[in-house]
Amino acid sequence: MSVVASSPPVRDDRSVLSENQRPTHAFIRSPRALIEIVDYLLVMTDLGASAVPAGRDGPISLPSEIRVECLEQALAERLLDAAEPRGENWEATRQFGVIHAYVRTVWKEASSPDPDELYNWDHEGRLYPCVQLSRLVRDNAVGTEYAIRLLRRRDGSEQLVPFAGYESHVAYRLHPEERGWLDTDEAAELAHLLDCYWNRGPLPDRVGRALRRVDLVTRERYLEDALPVAVGAAEALLKIGRNSLKTQFASRVSKLAAELDLGLDVESCREIYEDRSALVHGARVDLAEPGDLDRFGRSFVALQEALRGTVRHAIEDRSFAALFDDDAQIEQRWPAKTD
Repeated sequence: MSVVASSPPVRDDRSVLSENQRPTHAFIRSPRALIEIVDYLLVMTDLGASAVPAGRDGPISLPSEIRVECLEQALAERLLDAAEPRGENWEATRQFGVIHAYVRTVWKEASSPDPDELYNWDHEGRLYPCVQLSRLVRDNAVGTEYAIRLLRRRDGSEQLVPFAGYESHVAYRLHPEERGWLDTDEAAELAHLLDCYWNRGPLPDRVGRALRRVDLVTRERYLEDALPVAVGAAEALLKIGRNSLKTQFASRVSKLAAELDLGLDVESCREIYEDRSALVHGARVDLAEPGDLDRFGRSFVALQEALRGTVRHAIEDRSFAALFDDDAQIEQRWPAKTD
């Protein structure tokens, strides 16, 4: 096992050390040796609700040895402290807390050699898909601002390493006035969705591209910036060739929305497509602020809901996903007139 040493650093390259220079077994069992690595992704409180948060009655198991659990207050505060910028002489009082967390034990001493990516949170790409797919179950703004890797050593000491992937720290919601965390039943839905995602083979390229854009659109704070990404996600699913693109979008997206009982008609889809690249809809719409959306804003929300519903259906039902592997089937299921 590799040795993580304090200053001065110890080189652990036994292939180039002589027999007399190699560490002894007693040294390898040093009190400073690493014994466990755990990744955390904290979900913050937003609104009070009558629902029971997932994990409140005990950890809920997700695929890939992930669990949703409520953390002890002392641990939650330590993780928050480790993730937030330190500043100087700065001890602001928090106005929020941790409602539960996605947790994964990445490595234990007896299980395997030390991981190559010792300090990189979620280096195997397991926790972040939970965030991506959780938005297909319930709209939420969970990001990686409070993502932490814990390294535990044999002497009881611990290190808390924050995640530095700032581009995924912030997300914006479709329905900021509603609860933004999973309850027990929704965690079970997420478990099923993750199982389908990881264990039923690769998704069609169209669905994979749409899923990536469905995630990307949550990074955009303003409607005029989010709109082109959402349109691109729909085109990733439904566009065939390069002819009559507006007609294709308006016709196919409206039909797709109708299957999901969403109020998104042909004219609304046409307006979305025409406005996708320009600030032509009056005042700027800030998606970070709760408020009443106008008709155009509601159409944008319906488009995202249609995309999320379609991607989720494709993940859970691979016969439906297979439609997106064949242009002829797309045309048959969601026909569109072309010039």
